Parts: sequence; structure tokens; C-alpha cells
Amino acid sequence: MNQALIRNLGSKFMPSNAIHFSNLSPEQQARMLERNPILKEPHFDWALFQIPRSWTTWWVPFPPRKIRGNAREVVWVAEDGTEHLYCKPIPVPGEWFENPGRTPDIVGYWAKTDANGMINRNGARFDDEDGYMTWPAFRAGSFTNFLRELFR
Repeated sequence: MNQALIRNLGSKFMPSNAIHFSNLSPEQQARMLERNPILKEPHFDWALFQIPRSWTTWWVPFPPRKIRGNAREVVWVAEDGTEHLYCKPIPVPGEWFENPGRTPDIVGYWAKTDANGMINRNGARFDDEDGYMTWPAFRAGSFTNFLRELFR
């Protein structure tokens, strides 16, 4: 797997304001790495591939807003001080939502937490702790939990 393949496949799931890490200027990349040092490391959860986190990273000025779902929206404050509504990447039990992809016919991210707390999600996930997006992001409830326990 290489960075160009991930960038090209992931771009359709990203909102229109997303810019892949490799397309940022060297100064923008340096600022992003300074704010998020984890982007210098490989994905630890991709056991078979040593893929740098920067390969799966997109910068966005603000998160996408949900297009469907019952998940509560909260306020995100962007670097420029503007406020934007968004949904936490993993909703509380009983809630779900979808974010748009590059075009209206593509769902960029889908997340649901069932009443028992089982999480299912896939697509382009906004990391609300660090302020960037990641693709691919995948979790399939009990199956993912099973694999995590198996490979501990």
C-alpha cells in the first residue's frame, strides 16, 4: 500500500474542504506535526502494515456537519475562532449519524453506538481531540472487540 493510493481512495469520503497531508505546504505539515506528534508514528492498529499516520491524515479547517441521524451536535471552535456544529466521532449509546463525503451521493462517515455500547463506524473520521480527519476508520462492534482481544 502506498500514500498515493490511500489519498486517492480516501478523497471521495472526505468533505470538500479537506486537504491530504501530502498536499499541504512544508510549513503547514510542520505545524500539523508539531500540534500532533503522533502523526510521525506508524499506525499501531494496522499490524500487517507499517503505514505512517500522515498517509491517512487530512487537514480540515472545521469538521463536517451531520447530514442524517439522531446524534447530538456540539460546538467545535476552529483555529480562526469560528464555531461549527459537529458530532463526536463515537456517539453515545442509542445514537447514530452520517457525514457527507466529497459529493452528496457519498456518505463520508457513518457511526452508531447501540444501546449496549457496541460501536460500529466506518469512513472518514474527524478526530475532535487533535483536529484532523483520518481515512480509513473502521470498527465493527463485537467483531473488532474480538480481534483486539485475540491479538493483545
